[in-house]
Amino acid sequence: MSRLIAILAGLLLIVIAVIIVVPMLVPMETYKAKVVELVKSQTGRDLRIDGDIGLSFFPNIAVSIGDVGLSNADWARDSEMASMKEMRAALKLLPLFSGNVEVDSFILVDPIIHLEVRKDGTPNWQFETASSPAPAAEETPSEGGSGASVNQLRLGEVSIQNGSATYRNAQTGASYAMESVNLDLAMPGLDEPFIA
Repeated sequence: MSRLIAILAGLLLIVIAVIIVVPMLVPMETYKAKVVELVKSQTGRDLRIDGDIGLSFFPNIAVSIGDVGLSNADWARDSEMASMKEMRAALKLLPLFSGNVEVDSFILVDPIIHLEVRKDGTPNWQFETASSPAPAAEETPSEGGSGASVNQLRLGEVSIQNGSATYRNAQTGASYAMESVNLDLAMPGLDEPFIA
C-alpha cells in the first residue's frame, strides 16, 4: 500500500513539474501566432498583440495579454473595434476535473470598444469568415452525449477598469459615448443574475 502511495505521489510531482516547466519551454511568440491565427479563422478579423503574453497552469490556469486590439469592419469609422491595455483571465484548475468551469477572474484594463451600425443595418460586431459565409444549418442536439459537457459555469471577479465605448448608428443617427467606466461583477451560476 505504501509503495502505491509513493508511486502516485511521484506521478503527481511529475505532472506538477510538467505543468510548471512546459510553459517556460514553449516560446511566447508561438502562442501569439496561434491565437492570431485562430481569431482570424473564427472572425475574419485581425488580432493585434503588441504586448507580452503570460501563461501559467498552476495553481490556476491563467493568461495575461498586453496591448491587444481587434480590427474593425472595413467600412467602419475606427480602425479597431476593440482594444485594451491588458486582459487577464484565470480559470480554477481543480473544478475542471469534475466538469465545472470556474472563472476566478476576468479583468479588462483600459478597454476601448467601438460599436457601429451602417445604413443598411449591418453591425460591425457581425463577423464574416471565409470558411463559413453562409448561416449554419439547424443542428439537433445529440442524445448520446458525445464530447465533454460543462456541468456548471461560475464567474468570479469580472472587472472593467477605466473602460470607454462608443456607439454610432447610421440608420437612426444615434450616437453615444461612455468614458471612465469602472465595473466589478460576479455571476455565481448560469441560472443566476450578475452581482455588482
